[in-house]
Amino acid sequence: MSSAASPSASPAVSRGPRRPSLADQAALPTTGSTSGQRRLPLLLGIALAACSTDPSINALRGSNDPANGDSALSIRFDESVYDMTAGTDLTLTVAVSPPSSTQLRFALLGDAQDSFLSTTTAQTSAEGRTSLQLSSRTTLGSFSIRAWNEDGSGEAAIRVTLPGHGSVRVFPDYDGTRSPTDWVASITILGSVAADASDPCGLPLAFPLDDGPLSTTGAAANLVLPQVSAGQDLTVLVRSGQFVAGCIVADSITARSESTIVVPVHDRPMNWFNQAMSVSLDIDVEDALDSQFLLVGTDAFPAEASTLLDAMAASASPDSASFETARTNNSWDTTLTGRPLFVDQSPVSGVVNHWLKLGFQRFLTEGLRGTLTNIDTEAGTGHFRIDRFGGLDAVRSGLQSAEVDVRIVIEAGDQFRFATDVADSELLWAPGGLGTELMALASISPTEGAEIRRTDLCTDVSLVLLGINTNAFANCNAACVDELCRDALDTLGATSGPSSSAQALVITAAGQAIVDDNAYVEKIDGQWIGQLGDGVSFEGAFLASPSVP
Repeated sequence: MSSAASPSASPAVSRGPRRPSLADQAALPTTGSTSGQRRLPLLLGIALAACSTDPSINALRGSNDPANGDSALSIRFDESVYDMTAGTDLTLTVAVSPPSSTQLRFALLGDAQDSFLSTTTAQTSAEGRTSLQLSSRTTLGSFSIRAWNEDGSGEAAIRVTLPGHGSVRVFPDYDGTRSPTDWVASITILGSVAADASDPCGLPLAFPLDDGPLSTTGAAANLVLPQVSAGQDLTVLVRSGQFVAGCIVADSITARSESTIVVPVHDRPMNWFNQAMSVSLDIDVEDALDSQFLLVGTDAFPAEASTLLDAMAASASPDSASFETARTNNSWDTTLTGRPLFVDQSPVSGVVNHWLKLGFQRFLTEGLRGTLTNIDTEAGTGHFRIDRFGGLDAVRSGLQSAEVDVRIVIEAGDQFRFATDVADSELLWAPGGLGTELMALASISPTEGAEIRRTDLCTDVSLVLLGINTNAFANCNAACVDELCRDALDTLGATSGPSSSAQALVITAAGQAIVDDNAYVEKIDGQWIGQLGDGVSFEGAFLASPSVP
């Protein structure tokens, strides 16, 4: 039955027989039918045509790629399959034919995980060759690399596998003077970290040293690291604390065996960071006295009795006038000069010199005490301040300049030396006022001989001044006269002290340094020599230890 056309309907247009769709063709039988076999090439052609239009694929193919047609350029890697170990780098070389200088592009195809190329483009040489680096970190797997340009392409397969493993026994070879006990040995696989190829074992001056990712601790004979990757170069670091260390780059080890690596170990630099040293410079007293390190004392006074009485009169103030009146009226000068102690002797200068020398011995016994700061052994400089000299502070000891720059030298075996012989920087000593201090030092605990000599002298003086009287003058009794005599001797000692001229004092000290596990200096023990400007020298023990803030 025919139906009437709708008034709005368009006239039917004949398009001829309809072409089967891909879905229709897929549903056609492919076997048992000649017509089905004829349709199979048609399906494949259509499918390949569809693939060739995928822009992501064509982007990795040159216009003359064999998959797209004839290739004008042959691009080949040196190997069709590359095997590499996880955590290493691999150099890939590619060549073009005919040889020419051309730019190639590179890409990793497939699941490359954390592997990556050093570059995505490279220019071949005139001989048609170029190289790039492939880096693999930790992930295993298989993928491929493609090289291409508009004239051609080439591929190679990549397989990333686990390395074999072996054990490493590390022996530290140390012949220094320090005393290492427990050791740490560690290994870094050169390919697993960024290393300075020019000096992968350069030990920095900074503290502390960082161990490698594989490490072990123990005695020198028991440093074994198991499960070390075979087939790769290693850096081996061995240390004891932070004060001795050594590092070498070792060749790859053999899997499933134990390799022995001997590492030369050396002293690390002394660690002076924020460190100051308390310094003791003792003086060999007998040698110093023999060398006349400092001339103290006086020759005999021109008139021993009168010299002593003059000093007593000055000490008697405000009764000095009364003292002088009694002195004249009673002829004390004549009487005292006639006493047996004064006949053919110099008892006053003798007592003064004895006490001065006793005080000087005690001054020498105290030596010098100071502080060494701003120590820079790399620059060879430092600063030295004398805090006490002879048990006295710098001013009382006569030091006019107590701080000086020093020269520091560190020699093999932790030999430490410093000297004050730096230009435009010197220690100046003017001991002219030292007589008073020497008499005071002697009075702290006088020897029996010194006390007897002074007592004998002052007893004679009291006998002359008092006679049969209770008081010698005014209200000055026996105790008062004895005190005036002792004060007068102290006054004469003060004015009979060393020369007041300033002299340069040059110090050179050297000793063996002992360091702790962090290379901080625990102490320095040695000898020092001092020399005054006039050529007199003296020496003694040198000891330094960390200064306590």
